[in-house]
Amino acid sequence: MPGLSTNIFRVKEHVGRNKRSISGVSNLPETARTVTTCAVDDVGIPSPFGLHGKKKVPSLPTGSTMTPNGCSYHTLKILSTDGTALSSTDFCTGSIGVVTLPVTGTYTVLVDPYTTNTGNVTLTLYDVVDVTGPITPGGAAVALSLPTPGQVARLTFSGTANQKVSVVPSGFSMTPNGCSYHTLAILKPDGTTLSSSDFCTGSIAGPAVLPVTGTYTVLVNPYYTSTGTGTVRLYDVVDVTGSITPNGVAQAVNLTTPGQQAAWTFTGTALARQGRK
Repeated sequence: MPGLSTNIFRVKEHVGRNKRSISGVSNLPETARTVTTCAVDDVGIPSPFGLHGKKKVPSLPTGSTMTPNGCSYHTLKILSTDGTALSSTDFCTGSIGVVTLPVTGTYTVLVDPYTTNTGNVTLTLYDVVDVTGPITPGGAAVALSLPTPGQVARLTFSGTANQKVSVVPSGFSMTPNGCSYHTLAILKPDGTTLSSSDFCTGSIAGPAVLPVTGTYTVLVNPYYTSTGTGTVRLYDVVDVTGSITPNGVAQAVNLTTPGQQAAWTFTGTALARQGRK
């Protein structure tokens, strides 16, 4: 697709709506396109390079100049090959709609200003390929690069029932939103969330006890249009256990793994006061 620059626009009537739309063909993935709406209500840009199972993201990275209403009044949609809406958002900078295309065919990015509004918006259509790969409990940290808006990372590992794990992020540099906006999660084999946190240094997802044996996923999910880099590490958490005696010798506790705990047991007698030396 790189190098194509087809721009074909046509004006057509909408039966029963008494308004017109400008539509066109865009063969430029990952290239911003400015759309001017003058005395029309809709702008539809069909995208002929849609592929089944791949994700497309229409975003508005530079905001709109629509009048008289602000960006949140207007609608940006991805329409399927049959005209049904797959996603819907507004014109505000930072808005995004991520979809997985259900079939091969021609899709449409629909730009629909509110009532009589006119102005300009800038659209960028991205081909989003999520980052996938393995991560090992107790293994090395995994460095991630997420340069595309809407992109996430899914790192899988094999877990055993009752195994305890934790995930720690480090060194994340995300724009335009700070570390606390983003989600780091451990997903169960059925896709539901077991534990979650954010990207901030010092945060931790877990410690979590795995409920069943199976394949688990560490999900790194940036907020809306944010992109950036960072590192995650999956820990195999083994708690420290032992015994301690009332009025006995002191016990040293060495906790080397994030999320690790120590549990010390002692024998007690009813009504007797117990203290820790």
